[in-house]
Amino acid sequence: MSKNILLIEDHSETIDIYKDLFLSEGFSFEALSSGKLAKDKIKSITKEEKKPSLILLDLMLPDINGEKLLQIIREKNTTKEIPVIIFTNYTDPEQEKKIEKLGIEKFIIKTDQTPLEFLNIIKNWFENQ
Repeated sequence: MSKNILLIEDHSETIDIYKDLFLSEGFSFEALSSGKLAKDKIKSITKEEKKPSLILLDLMLPDINGEKLLQIIREKNTTKEIPVIIFTNYTDPEQEKKIEKLGIEKFIIKTDQTPLEFLNIIKNWFENQ
């Protein structure tokens, strides 16, 4: 399996940290810093285009929330099978249940792990696919 990661995250510092980590481990990496950019990217994915093999999705974005983006991903035929890991600091048990019903691989709270621990979670996820 290819290791193409799409990170949807609005904090530039977080993007920089994870970009460096993932690239150093040989992953392909793209980051989008707003819900609008992510929505446009999702809508542009076709069968011919190289799809991300994993989407890391923050829930708290300044323009379109991650839950809405997840709905868009799951509704589109060319993206509905892309694995999504929620990677956020926002916790709401009710929303987490709702999001899990839309089909996610994991729900991870950013502050619960260091960047290296999170990298290992992702590496292990790919190894088990």
